[in-house]
Amino acid sequence: MSKSKRKNLPQPEEATVLDWVKSVVRRRPISVAEVSSARRAGRRSSAKAPAIPRVAERITFRVTAAHLRLPVALLLAMLGQIGFDMHSQAVGTSIVLFGLALVLVGWAVWEGDFTLERPEASKAVSRESGVRVPFLASGVLFSVLAFFAAKGDRFTRVGVFFWAVAVLSVLAAFWDGGPDVRGVLRRIWVWLKSPHFNLSLDTFGMAVVFAYGVGFFFKFAELDLIPINMWSDHAEKLVDIMEILGGATSVFFPRNAGREPMQFYAVAAAVKYLGASLDFLALKEVTALAGFLCLPYIYLFGKEVGGRNVGLAGLILVAIGYWPNAISRSGMRLPFHPLFLAPAMYYLVRGLRLRRRNDLLLCGAAVGLGIYGYTSARLTPLVIVAGVALFALHRQAQGVRWRSLVWLVVIGVIAAVVAVPMLRAALDMPEAFLFRTVTRVGSAERPLPGPALVILASNMWNALRMFNWDNGGVWILSIPGRPALDWITGALFGLGLAILVVRYVRRREWLDLFLLISIPLLLLPSALSLAFPDENPHPSRAGGAIVPVFIIAAIGLAAIPDWARSIWKGRRSLILGVGTSAILLILATLLNYRLYFVDFKNELDHGTLNTNDIGHVIKGFAESVGTYQTAHVIPYPYWVDTRLVGVNAGRPEMDYAIRPEDLGSLTEEMQAQLFILKPEDSENVERLRELFPSGTLSRFVSPIQDRDFLIYTIPSRLDLQLEPTPVPQ
Repeated sequence: MSKSKRKNLPQPEEATVLDWVKSVVRRRPISVAEVSSARRAGRRSSAKAPAIPRVAERITFRVTAAHLRLPVALLLAMLGQIGFDMHSQAVGTSIVLFGLALVLVGWAVWEGDFTLERPEASKAVSRESGVRVPFLASGVLFSVLAFFAAKGDRFTRVGVFFWAVAVLSVLAAFWDGGPDVRGVLRRIWVWLKSPHFNLSLDTFGMAVVFAYGVGFFFKFAELDLIPINMWSDHAEKLVDIMEILGGATSVFFPRNAGREPMQFYAVAAAVKYLGASLDFLALKEVTALAGFLCLPYIYLFGKEVGGRNVGLAGLILVAIGYWPNAISRSGMRLPFHPLFLAPAMYYLVRGLRLRRRNDLLLCGAAVGLGIYGYTSARLTPLVIVAGVALFALHRQAQGVRWRSLVWLVVIGVIAAVVAVPMLRAALDMPEAFLFRTVTRVGSAERPLPGPALVILASNMWNALRMFNWDNGGVWILSIPGRPALDWITGALFGLGLAILVVRYVRRREWLDLFLLISIPLLLLPSALSLAFPDENPHPSRAGGAIVPVFIIAAIGLAAIPDWARSIWKGRRSLILGVGTSAILLILATLLNYRLYFVDFKNELDHGTLNTNDIGHVIKGFAESVGTYQTAHVIPYPYWVDTRLVGVNAGRPEMDYAIRPEDLGSLTEEMQAQLFILKPEDSENVERLRELFPSGTLSRFVSPIQDRDFLIYTIPSRLDLQLEPTPVPQ
């Protein structure tokens, strides 16, 4: 080929550095031609360009204190909390580890390793609509009528009507902007003409739904078995419910030191309108439902405190927590306190943030309704007053400082109207209404064991330690001697406390201080047990603290993905933050499952008397050879409550106790008879053998130690008489 033609051929392009890097990645390195200085001078290179040697890449990254502060704090807090859980002798080491964790996370907050920004507060000072005087006058009038109609500790149809009109009138009087009744009715009519549902869930929405599913499982799984046996408090509740079903409509139930009515009416409604059986399961289903219905407001309150991540974290932690579940599944009215406290705190914080009176009205309604749930709710107004006072004292109240005090009055007014029937009951029978309080706070039942202030200080210290150290010895509601929180939630709670303290020092936001102060206020129902300090800490009386405690723990958990987004970049932040949080939640779920469904179950099985077994024996006897009327339980000191036996036998109206001196009156009974005795009751065993020599003695062997009982069965005399007489041969 001639030289001129060779010049016209397209010349291959020189390889670039990018081409060489790609070839190295493909493990087929190519040579990169060098342009020598001679070529730049116009001379052609006569030799092949040498291959560039392979260069070893070094991946480096810079580790700073910001990368380490939070993860090291989390690790130290968990190690310290494990030591608290085990109550090990090296408790000093656990305290040091936990203390270092709090210092580190406080340092991280101070340096801004994470933000945990809460929803933005409204700064506008809008004009509120005035009070509608006609509605207010109507509310006052019907409140007075409802008060007088509640005379005699009774709900009446007329009284309930007056009460409902009073509540609605006061709400309408203070409602900002007025209720848009026409608009609501119009939207309902449009929807009825063309019913449709729009449901759209992103990844976070699916996580929330999954969290509710987990909560439903923890609240209702094996509910018929855990707890399996009742105790005497349940017998008293069942008596009250039977009175309601019989036509009595008490506002306050003075039996058993006085109880609030909400649980009793809920169970009575389930029995009357839903066909539920009046038994232990019905009690537990209602209280478990109360615990489950609290979860949405836990989420909303957490979202109000620190965004949706805090809301989701709080929802999951309360859903799985062994302490909230022990209260919710107890069959007692205990979960009705957090059920109404959570919305009260949510609407308070939301109303003050948005400067919206309507939310504060709903707060007052929740406070009033809580009075009908559980005795500890009587201190909820103190928490609300503290919240408004703290808001008014901080810069966030600028422009509405005096208005916030008016809002507090409005909250009090609506709460008082909602509580009118209960206030009348308190006025009519103050001794019964305050019996639980005066016997614990004062010396009505026993003298105080020391100076009141000293006992109160000691009680408060012990109550504050219940979350991370010892939740007390009330075995029907807790595992004695262990913390109320598992070691992961306990560690997160400690981190959350440190975050709030340091953040308040830096920003002076009232809500941080409110969360901290609300805990000792909500512990007062337990700490005020001055006459009986051994009853403190009490998991149910301190049950209101569940709301701020688990939200604070949620703040500690939500700090992890927030820290990862702030310190790490790209996909690593998502994997590190969300992955770590998910692992912690999975571990916490497994821990709480074991705490409640294994450890707590064993505690209850060994602590409660097996009236369930006795009831089933009687039921089997009645449905085979005998009757429900010819089965009896001979009482023995510190043994079973015979009223509970009837409930488990399916006859809640029957008390199966028979006095030993009345046994002789049964000798003429023709039907088969059954007697249940405590194994130690040898005296009455001999008496039965003397009175009924044809009887048979057997022993029910329980898998639980010291829960056996004796069964003395007497055959039917009717069967003996019907046997044919042998004919002599």
